[in-house]
Amino acid sequence: MVISRRNALVAGLTTTAALGAAGCSRETNRALPDVVSDLGGLVANAHDFGITGDKVDQSKLFQDAIDFAHNHGLVLYLPAGAYAADGLVLRDHTRLIGAGPEVSVIHAVPGSKNGAVLNIDSGRVRNLVVDGVGLEANGNGEQHGIHVFARRGRGDDDSGLWHSVFRNLRV
Repeated sequence: MVISRRNALVAGLTTTAALGAAGCSRETNRALPDVVSDLGGLVANAHDFGITGDKVDQSKLFQDAIDFAHNHGLVLYLPAGAYAADGLVLRDHTRLIGAGPEVSVIHAVPGSKNGAVLNIDSGRVRNLVVDGVGLEANGNGEQHGIHVFARRGRGDDDSGLWHSVFRNLRV
């Protein structure tokens, strides 16, 4: 195996970033999920948080994964599968990337009273990325795939969705 200077640099940066993310974690009793260098940034796999393609409500696991990725500056990758969750809150700088809108699908939980599968947090939300994900209702009246609503934060200038990208979605 030939180790080039570029490969050694990438391996060193990946190790440094992973160790830095682990060192910054406020969750001392939970191991840092596997992270890999991909697409120019660190990526956490949703499966590392126990999220599976079961038909059971996995909203809490999803929210934990979203919050963890957000708090550690990671992209949350959602592998192909059909997942049950809703009422998920996307915060400032959240990045949720799926394998494609036809194969990484989040179905609303049957009978849920949540207004949407994905919600935008209150206050200022910037640089949000949601890409390659399908969102489906589940017969819940008045439920949306994504609910974008600028809810005020602490002040008048502290609200809204800014500089964000939603692409390759199926709602």
